[in-house]
Amino acid sequence: MILRPDKIVFGGGVVSEPFLDKVRAQFKELLNDYVEVPELDKYITMPEIKDNGSATLGDFALAIRELQD
Repeated sequence: MILRPDKIVFGGGVVSEPFLDKVRAQFKELLNDYVEVPELDKYITMPEIKDNGSATLGDFALAIRELQD
C-alpha cells in the first residue's frame, strides 16, 4: 500500500452506523494488520454534519461558484 488517506468518509442517504459497522469489520479482515490505521470508528466515518447537511452545504458552494462565473 503506497497511499493511505487520513480518513474515509461515507455519505448519502443509505449510510447508517449498522452499515458502517459491517464496512469496518470487512475492512479489518481484508487489511489483516498489513498497515497501521487509526481506530476504525474514527477512520471510517459518516460526515460530521448530520441529516445529509454536507450535501446541502455542497449545493450552496456550487451555486455560489456558478453565480460568480
